[in-house]
Amino acid sequence: MSFGLRNAPSTFRRFVHEVFRGLNFVFPYIDDVLIASSSEEEHKTHLNLVFQRLDQYGLCINVAKSVFGVESIEFLGYKITSAGSSPLPEKVQVILDYKLPSTLQELRTFLGMLNFYRRYLKSAAETQAPLHEFLKGAKKKDKRKVPWTDEAKHHFEKCQADLANAALLSFPKPGLPPGPDYQLGKFFLSLDKQFFSVSSWFVSPLLSGLVSVIIFLLIRKFILSKGNPGEAALLSLPFFYGFTVFVNVISVVLDGSPVLYLDRLPAWAAITIAAVIGIVVAIVIRMIVVPKERLRALGIKTQEENEMTLTSAITQTEEVEIDDDCVPEVSDLFKGLQVMTAIFGSFAHGGNDVSNAIAPLVSLWLIYSKDPDGQTPAWLLIYGGVGISAGLWTMGRKVIQTMGKDLSKITPTSGFTIEIGSATTVLMASKLGLPISTTHCKVGSVVFVGCARTRSTKDVDLKLFRSIVLAWLVTLPFTAIFSAFIILILYGMTTP
Repeated sequence: MSFGLRNAPSTFRRFVHEVFRGLNFVFPYIDDVLIASSSEEEHKTHLNLVFQRLDQYGLCINVAKSVFGVESIEFLGYKITSAGSSPLPEKVQVILDYKLPSTLQELRTFLGMLNFYRRYLKSAAETQAPLHEFLKGAKKKDKRKVPWTDEAKHHFEKCQADLANAALLSFPKPGLPPGPDYQLGKFFLSLDKQFFSVSSWFVSPLLSGLVSVIIFLLIRKFILSKGNPGEAALLSLPFFYGFTVFVNVISVVLDGSPVLYLDRLPAWAAITIAAVIGIVVAIVIRMIVVPKERLRALGIKTQEENEMTLTSAITQTEEVEIDDDCVPEVSDLFKGLQVMTAIFGSFAHGGNDVSNAIAPLVSLWLIYSKDPDGQTPAWLLIYGGVGISAGLWTMGRKVIQTMGKDLSKITPTSGFTIEIGSATTVLMASKLGLPISTTHCKVGSVVFVGCARTRSTKDVDLKLFRSIVLAWLVTLPFTAIFSAFIILILYGMTTP
């Protein structure tokens, strides 16, 4: 058998579909066959055709396990009638009688039973979201207690109530007159929480841009606009280093990797660890780096000092916008910060993109391994990491040129605010459950800070920005349509 015995069910299922190809009243599933008829006479005719096909392919049926001429039947956990499908009452009752889970394992069991009938539940993702939050990072048989809140208990009870009130799923009947919930000849696709996800196109750049602009304006007010911006930058350096390290450490340890057991850390512990590391870094910068940088600044040539003083005087007289290009000491101090935030930003961005890229492959692997709740194998993560690194190496230069130079002028201070602003936004949004896109965050920060530097759009390539936005709007629907087209081809090749 091709690819081993693991494919036995799918191979047999394809064979059965081939047996009944063209008989649109037959619904086979593995070794079960449903035959739908509108009358007793038609049912006899249908049975005749089915028996002929079975005989043609040398197949037999077990008459003792077969049921003929019934108006309803239990099949794969559902009750099937001419009106449609509905949950089995006895299975629904088990879920309704399920007591409030005390452990994460019990909660996972409840959600598994509930989501068997997910198609009957309206807004299931939204209702179950607080319950799934408890399972983030938890292992399959986690015995830890569930930290129930009043809100979470309310959602648990609502899940049970929604199933109790679940409506019958009916088959389409184009011949029926229009009703209060449908129109003749029209069908509607309900996308549970998809609008919330699509909103990330707009939420990401706006939120990140605002955060970055706030940080940039604070730097301009309390550092660049001071009489001695170099000294002001030195005094603020420990805070910026400490805050940068805090943001990046907490993004790693809060709800972190199960491989490193970081998922077991409670939120307060993760915040404490990040804060302690950030404070230690700030102290080290204050005691070691600041004195050295101050001595280096005192050694600047007199000519350069005079040029800086002249520039400052012109700025105050003519009200020209102050930038770190005019203050070499500030620019030099922020170069290290910019490099550090860029490294951590690349780390976070790479992790996010690898997850997105290999998610379909992971799903296929888990189905193939018959362990849908299993962990993602390390070799798949390595495969994705190698792929994203190869892509950056071969085709990343143009994107780097666009983001780092063409879209807007970036200086060390603005570059730092762009990196730390987008990283902070991604962290906050992720913890608040808001949809977010790392790439969109970076673009939004570059554009917003570019406008804030000159208080106009003259420092931003608006034509290029429009092209980027157009690419966002075009690529997603194009990808969806192309993927759907491929599925249609595969479906036509593998189904009757």
